[in-house]
Amino acid sequence: MRYDTASGRRSGSYRRIIIAIALCILSNLIGACPVASQTVQSFRENSFDVAADPDFRSFRDVLARFVATRRSRSPNDFCVLGHVNDDKTKSAWVIWKQGKTIFFWNGKDEKIYMSSRKIALDRDVVSDSGQLNGSTYLVTKTWVADLLAACDSVGVKVHVRK
Repeated sequence: MRYDTASGRRSGSYRRIIIAIALCILSNLIGACPVASQTVQSFRENSFDVAADPDFRSFRDVLARFVATRRSRSPNDFCVLGHVNDDKTKSAWVIWKQGKTIFFWNGKDEKIYMSSRKIALDRDVVSDSGQLNGSTYLVTKTWVADLLAACDSVGVKVHVRK
């Protein structure tokens, strides 16, 4: 958290994050949280090339280390979709096919399993926004389908052998 030393107030980016969280919580009550309302088009329009970005280009090594920590002897398939957030920061959605999980990754050498946001496709996905019931971690089937479609068309596919 940064402060403006002249006024003693929190930085604008901190306030924007707090406002975004509050709006998401409030809008979630009516099923309109931005995470759940993104479309294939918005995922594509707000994407960036992770291979060309210095904070994200280590994605292959990060995924290889992640697979090395798993007991699976079979290959693993991922799709990485860079995403420019509303506040112009960058992150990535990492879809792990065999693990049926979507991770929110902040780049650099952050460990995938330490992700602040993990979506288990077998338990954190509901049919429609009416079933979100104020949840901050559930997502809709449509949101997942849109993310998968965008990742399939503009994301980076990674195959990691054990």
